[in-house]
Amino acid sequence: MKILSIGLDKNIFIKDSPNQIRQIEYGTLFEEIHIIIFSLKKFNFTPQKISSNVWIYPTNSINRFFYLFDGYKIAKSLIKDRKISIITTQDPFETGFLGWILKKKFKIPLLIQVHTEFPFKYFALESPLNFFRWFLALFLIPKADRVRVVSMKIKDYIGKRLSYPPEKIDVLPILVDIEKLNQKEGIDIKRKYPGFRFYFLTVSRLVKCKNIPLQLKALSKFKLKYKDFLLVIVGDGPERKKLEKLALKLNLKDNVIFEGWQRNIASYFKSADCLLFSSNYEGYGMVIIEALSFGLPVIATKVGVATQAIENGKNGFLIEIGSEKEYVEALEKIVKNSLKSGASLLFKKLPTKEEYLKQYREMFYKILNNQK
Repeated sequence: MKILSIGLDKNIFIKDSPNQIRQIEYGTLFEEIHIIIFSLKKFNFTPQKISSNVWIYPTNSINRFFYLFDGYKIAKSLIKDRKISIITTQDPFETGFLGWILKKKFKIPLLIQVHTEFPFKYFALESPLNFFRWFLALFLIPKADRVRVVSMKIKDYIGKRLSYPPEKIDVLPILVDIEKLNQKEGIDIKRKYPGFRFYFLTVSRLVKCKNIPLQLKALSKFKLKYKDFLLVIVGDGPERKKLEKLALKLNLKDNVIFEGWQRNIASYFKSADCLLFSSNYEGYGMVIIEALSFGLPVIATKVGVATQAIENGKNGFLIEIGSEKEYVEALEKIVKNSLKSGASLLFKKLPTKEEYLKQYREMFYKILNNQK
């Protein structure tokens, strides 16, 4: 079986990165994998053969409007030269649209992968682009021969909203290699930033959908009763400057640290007292599983894997999306009750790497079997 994959993950071009290694592992499951990545010319990526049977191709587009055109040219050549068996796309948006065009043109089955929830209120209304993407997803998903999602919540949404056959939806969470993560050593935040009684941790891209302001606003009210705490934010993104200004405005200058991106997050999980998670929507929320695996309690909005992984009052607290009042209450409960114990029941049920790769392979073979 020869796979054509269309995605956005530019980290695949970084040698020995987790993203590149994951694609090489997928390569052991199939005859060939060819990966087209939507990318801009300014990054100067070059086509590469990253293993004996895995190739990556940047579109090297002059701007984002040319992603589809440039991706189509590469895909057309690969389909003719390599006799592609199945097309898979990273999302039901731009990459999904190119996948659908190729499916229609070359009569090749299409697997669309959905890693993100897209509720209208939070996803579609976040930006004009997401508004367009929401309707595009509703159009494209029914056109797919099979759909892979990362949570039951997304499966239920697609099944009910789009009347898509549930037997054609595979629920396969993102692989979390906890054993590899746990091997890394690093700093102890309590030693690096001494003098506080309680240490909160956020590990996230600093983008709008993560709703980090909810955490900051809740902590500003929490500070009226409990002043002796520190929030360490690990991550970066376009919202960072706004968040830094908001922290100052909310009188949290001495209670919030922006660490930026860090390669070793295991040490942060090990030395913190609680993970804060506040997304408006999420595909999975891998950081929740990572935190729970270290016995770190989590306060999270009811998105992604949170509702399956967190047991209220046992390993954390679930709150309604955007509820500042509930977040403050959860912060107070975390401080009063010691919840730093074991991982969640869900974490123990996650598939091993071998089981995960087997399920991933079977997903593609189900498509070919249905075509016969």
